[in-house]
Amino acid sequence: MSTLVSWLPDLLEGLRHSLWLTFVSLLLGLPLGLVLGYVAELTPSRPVRWLLVALIELARGLPALVVLYLVYYGLPSVSIVLSSFWSVILAFTVSNAGYVSEIVRGALRGIPAGQLEACRALGIGRTRTFLSVIAPQALRISTPSLISYAAIVFQSTSLAVAVAEPELLSAAYNIGSITFEYVQVFVLAGALYAVVVVAASRLAGWLSARTAY
Repeated sequence: MSTLVSWLPDLLEGLRHSLWLTFVSLLLGLPLGLVLGYVAELTPSRPVRWLLVALIELARGLPALVVLYLVYYGLPSVSIVLSSFWSVILAFTVSNAGYVSEIVRGALRGIPAGQLEACRALGIGRTRTFLSVIAPQALRISTPSLISYAAIVFQSTSLAVAVAEPELLSAAYNIGSITFEYVQVFVLAGALYAVVVVAASRLAGWLSARTAY
């Protein structure tokens, strides 16, 4: 037990970094996904809609690890070199934007079409309609799903170990490489992942009940 406790400072530092990766990638991915989902769902232009839907499906279809490798190893071939941190952020932002936009599109379908028609009848512009009418309701409807997705993003930060980013799994691996007690340290790291994910799932369930119509 004392050995496990001695590992906690390094693991908690890795956990803090994993949470920071999750926060920053969602901070960038959520607004982008919100705009993409709104435009793809409500634009009257079919070519624009098809293009955005294709981009969304591509972002969702590519595994996050593939996107990470494309960013970290591919961009240097065109003279763009990013640190491991920003490579992870960029890769996760692309993936997040695709998944968030799909969540937002589903939320937009839950908003009565009559509200958009009323805004047009009142002469309210598209930007104001989006910011004052559509976005608040879409966020309210999609918040439980977004929190559940945030838990998935947090779990996915373990992929950052592939580019030597010092997150939770990387910290556990480093401890295991020194002590050779891989089973114990990975079980403890898994428990830390589980605590965060279960807490997020509980929060999503509570918000879903609170925001239900």
